[in-house]
Amino acid sequence: MVFYLIPAALVFSTALQAFLEDESTPKTHFDSWIMLIMASLLWPITLPSIMSGLRSSAAAERKSPYQASQSLISLGEK
Repeated sequence: MVFYLIPAALVFSTALQAFLEDESTPKTHFDSWIMLIMASLLWPITLPSIMSGLRSSAAAERKSPYQASQSLISLGEK
């Protein structure tokens, strides 16, 4: 049970911090709080998708414009 609750608490605290810093959603919006709780309870599903999204965005930032243009050129040569 501890192996479930510790990651759930970490996901909740991270999501809560992002939610509180977001100025576009009112803090009294009930649906937002439900989503925050659901994401925390379903962390085995939400955490891997968050991590893969972070990994892909980090990889896109690391790719230089030269590498991006080279991959586009190689796609056009087929």
